[in-house]
Amino acid sequence: ATTAYTMSRVMEGGQTGSGANVGDGIPTFGKTGTHEGIQSWMIQTTSNVTSAAWIGNASGGVRNGQGDLFLNGLDGIRYTMSREIQAAANAKYGGEAFPEPDPGLTKVVEKQVPNVSGMSVDEATSVLRGEGFQVRTGDSIPGEQDKGLVEGTNPSGKAPAGSLITLLISDGKGSIEIPDVSGMSPGKAYSELFELGLRVELTACKTNPDAPAGGRVTSTDPSAGTQVEEGATVKINREASRCNASADDAENDD
Repeated sequence: ATTAYTMSRVMEGGQTGSGANVGDGIPTFGKTGTHEGIQSWMIQTTSNVTSAAWIGNASGGVRNGQGDLFLNGLDGIRYTMSREIQAAANAKYGGEAFPEPDPGLTKVVEKQVPNVSGMSVDEATSVLRGEGFQVRTGDSIPGEQDKGLVEGTNPSGKAPAGSLITLLISDGKGSIEIPDVSGMSPGKAYSELFELGLRVELTACKTNPDAPAGGRVTSTDPSAGTQVEEGATVKINREASRCNASADDAENDD
């Protein structure tokens, strides 16, 4: 039951088996499979009937087409085959809901992610692996730590036990967290961002009869909470009831 619960996600929109989903409301789980561009499978099942669609070269280890199954849409044939076969089977045999999974097996156990900021990549990797996490090295980001040291992790705080933790590496240039200036007048928001060492641009005003005549900030780009390096450009998105007057009024704001 737990396996069925987990593998039913394969058939959901955006997942690997979604192209084979019959879409008739009958609960289904499935699994895709490929082998070296030589064979390609789509297997799906309801509570009453299972179908297996295969595309490949029956002569053995010879690649299909001009290279492999993924060229020229050949791999998509497995989805069409599987969907049409399963649709016919469902129409004849139907299917019921799968049993509920064991809650003890679907429960996510979270662990505290150690703070490895300031460590070398090797040291941080050792610490995190010692706690049972998987580790990968991510991109460089503006950071307060010396260049090449770990600035932080993604995720931080708590994460599912055994999950993948990405190390964020400092570029040594320092970082600034963009504050939330939504609702402020454009002039006040401009001043607050400028005083942090950021470059500020006002985007075109959007008219909103419910907004103040002097305007107000609706959001920033990058958004509030984003870490950027000193001197980065932040765009202020704004609205006003009278856009032709908002810029003049904003300059006179405290």
